Amino acid sequence: MLYHTDLCDFVFLVEILHFMVCYIGIKRGWMYMGMAKKIRVVLLERNMTIKELAEKLGTNGNNLSNKLARDNFPEKELVQIADALGCDFEADFVLRDTGKRI
Repeated sequence: MLYHTDLCDFVFLVEILHFMVCYIGIKRGWMYMGMAKKIRVVLLERNMTIKELAEKLGTNGNNLSNKLARDNFPEKELVQIADALGCDFEADFVLRDTGKRI
């Protein structure tokens, strides 16, 4: 018989496994990763939960989880998230033929 806490622990472990696989895939260049997945990878790197990040941003965990599910963040919000995670956010257009960053 599974209890609620057991189910939560199981879901948490599955999420960690999923993001570790994504993280390894990105490091090895196997896959593209959207902003939501990048945020989740940084959360793993920082050993931080979505709820903890949400508190730093002045919102709640459910709201942030929904935004991560939609993977649609304005640049201003990405800068705030990066700051809360102790990161710098850099958004560039890189010209393929010259490598110039705009």
